[in-house]
Amino acid sequence: MESVCKLSFCSLTRLPGGIVEVEPNEGIEIDLPMAEELDRTMLAMMGDRFSILVNKVNSYSVTFDAQLVIGTLDAVEATAVVVYDSFGEMATQQIKVMTEEEGEKKINIFFDKAQAISWLEEKMAALP
Repeated sequence: MESVCKLSFCSLTRLPGGIVEVEPNEGIEIDLPMAEELDRTMLAMMGDRFSILVNKVNSYSVTFDAQLVIGTLDAVEATAVVVYDSFGEMATQQIKVMTEEEGEKKINIFFDKAQAISWLEEKMAALP
């Protein structure tokens, strides 16, 4: 599959080191079917072990049903979310709390994209 994939609600870019960047479109509301399509597309692009870089450069929302499944895909080793304001940080904190109850998935929030990529590269390099 190519290194950039456009869905109706976001774009996915394959980065080096087993990382996929997800950039939701401006003003979109991600619902459960979209979240499921995103999971299927990332698996097709990246295989069974990868990390996610969510770039919150655009303003968007996620329905409650979608929030429950985001971040729970077994193939995802780590997720870094790049936020640009306190609203993006608060929305990400809410998803982080909801999905970390199992205690297995690691989601970190960054205000700098380069730091987020560096953290993901470290996580992927540490895998057996």
